[in-house]
Amino acid sequence: MKDLKIRGLLFKSQMYEHSYPHCWRCDSPLMYFARASWFIKTTEIKDVLVSENQRIDWHPETIKNGRFGKFLENNVDWAISRNRYWGTPLPIWVCENIDCNHKEVLGSIAELKTKANEDVPDDVELHRPGIDAFTLTCDKCGGVMKRVPEVADTWFDSGSMPIAQWGYPHNAEDKHRLAENYPCDFISEAQDQTRGWFYTLHAVAGLLHEAYKKFPDDPELQPFKDWGLSYKRCILLGLILDETGQKMSKSRGGYVEPSVILQDQGADALRWNFLGNVDPWVPVRFTVDSVRDAQRRFLLTLRNVYQFFTIYARIDEYEPKGIQIGTGQLSRLDRWILARLHRTIKTVTGSLENYDVLSSAKAIEKFVDELSNWYVRRSRDRFWRSEKDDDKWAAYQTLHTCLVEISKTMAPFTPFLSEELYQNLAVGHLDDVKESVHLESWPVVEEKWLDDELEAEVELAIEIAKLGRSARKAEKIRVRQPLTEVIVVSHDEKDRERARRQEKVILDELNIKAMSFTTDQSQFVQYKVTPNFSKLGPRFGPKVPIVKKAFESMDSEQFKAMRDSLESGGTCYVELDDEKVTFTDAEVSVAMSSKDGYAAASGSRIAVVLATELTEELEAEGIARELVHHLQGLRKKADLEYQSRIKAFVRTDDSKILDALEQHRDYIMSETLASEIVTDSFDESGMKIHETCKVNGLKVDFGIVVE
Repeated sequence: MKDLKIRGLLFKSQMYEHSYPHCWRCDSPLMYFARASWFIKTTEIKDVLVSENQRIDWHPETIKNGRFGKFLENNVDWAISRNRYWGTPLPIWVCENIDCNHKEVLGSIAELKTKANEDVPDDVELHRPGIDAFTLTCDKCGGVMKRVPEVADTWFDSGSMPIAQWGYPHNAEDKHRLAENYPCDFISEAQDQTRGWFYTLHAVAGLLHEAYKKFPDDPELQPFKDWGLSYKRCILLGLILDETGQKMSKSRGGYVEPSVILQDQGADALRWNFLGNVDPWVPVRFTVDSVRDAQRRFLLTLRNVYQFFTIYARIDEYEPKGIQIGTGQLSRLDRWILARLHRTIKTVTGSLENYDVLSSAKAIEKFVDELSNWYVRRSRDRFWRSEKDDDKWAAYQTLHTCLVEISKTMAPFTPFLSEELYQNLAVGHLDDVKESVHLESWPVVEEKWLDDELEAEVELAIEIAKLGRSARKAEKIRVRQPLTEVIVVSHDEKDRERARRQEKVILDELNIKAMSFTTDQSQFVQYKVTPNFSKLGPRFGPKVPIVKKAFESMDSEQFKAMRDSLESGGTCYVELDDEKVTFTDAEVSVAMSSKDGYAAASGSRIAVVLATELTEELEAEGIARELVHHLQGLRKKADLEYQSRIKAFVRTDDSKILDALEQHRDYIMSETLASEIVTDSFDESGMKIHETCKVNGLKVDFGIVVE
């Protein structure tokens, strides 16, 4: 600018803003210059790169012909050189005679020793500046040849990794290893490596494959005869985002220090947050709360089951080596959870063999949830009772088996908790165990335990129980309040038969006295169909008010007919100005509400209806369960031993509560391990703990004395 001005050639000078390149690491301004480079002519093997890509199993599949495939189709020659000091020096020597300019590429130390003008020691330094000291004599003109100053793109080093890791072809002892391990089973890296490592690995493999075709008699090229790729599968990793959805970065302040997570939640929780959340290639928002959720959702659930087992196993002195229960002595519940265990092992094995990490993790998580919230909860009475009969030992044996086998199955996902379970439950308690769970053989599926019908049966019972609890919640009826009847609505005779076989379990789960079946729930519920005006506005324009009025004028029977039509065919119709107008299920929504005296909830296969009218006997039983609940709460707060017996105190002026207590005194005492329930005195000074709670909306004082 100054030179132009001095010479009188400057027409105009002004300031203006424009985009400018900056270093992505330190944010320093950058200046770009055109430089001469060495290139590898990858465009000549473009067809090989594209065709060999079709042999790679990509996760997700869309990358094959999408991000990576498109990049290969638009392939350009690879600029292989870099003007740096550190790096792998290009093994290219050029004659200093400008008129000659002969070039030679060396391929080994042996070749350098043969051709160098200087003595080359056995431990020659192949990096700069050592390598730069060696010159060659030009075969063309006899002049001096020197190595070019450039070094190789470091991505060429990484792309050569599958071969270089074995020292091939110079390390004769490890030649067989390349043959055994090339191409590798899978690689994994972030999605931005489609233009980085994924490409350089693929390009180097393609170049070697093409080299074999040109020189088929070269023994060193034999490993590349059948493969133009160096990896059979590639699992992409999505970016880790901060809580605002931005790429996690220390410079922007959205970075979470890993040591904090490892110290507070642990490595297993961190691993499960990623492995059990989304597919590896999906970008995921990372927060401390998300790790806590993974810990609570899975790890704490499993740890609670483990602690439950160890507490009662110690009380009952259960020893796996000393007690063996035969298959014929197992309950249906035992056989079901063992069927689910082997189904889970089968699912996890198949998913991992197909490199599907998320499905594997979800299967394990589902099993642990079923183990905790169905098997253990449904088996508590078996562990709690004092008799040490075969049924009790069967429960211990079954739960112990599940915990040991699941520790092996989840070992690749949560190595530390798996090891803790294995060391405490297997080592020293079972024969033929390994020193560590990570040295164990992978669990084997025993087909004899798989039982499709039993699994379907219990799955249905679980769904009915969930819907029943949902119906209770909608009508604000506590689970502790018994009800008279549950009506299961199903058109499938198989499902009705399955529910009948699980009737006792379902009634106990829902705290209900009887179960019946029907195929029509219209006598218990009513429907309302509402138009979606955001979808219908563009369609009907000025006629929208007419549509609205037509829907508002309909009765429950018309709504039911519309709902049935939507369920069977996905459409329904309404008469507008003497014309039948069709609506799709995307243009209307169906809402269901219970009729008086009932509470209903619908699932994908069935609906559940509860009769909600209460008798005096049911109310009294519900009050008794409330009393048990609050006394058990006091035991927990007092941190009593599980087998500790107490003297319970209940103070209230409400006759209904006192009557319920008297009617169900034996039940309350049995459930709370109370030797006595006192209602005519309440001396707080001698109590271990006491508090005031609400029962049926009334204040009741509770206290316990440990005996």
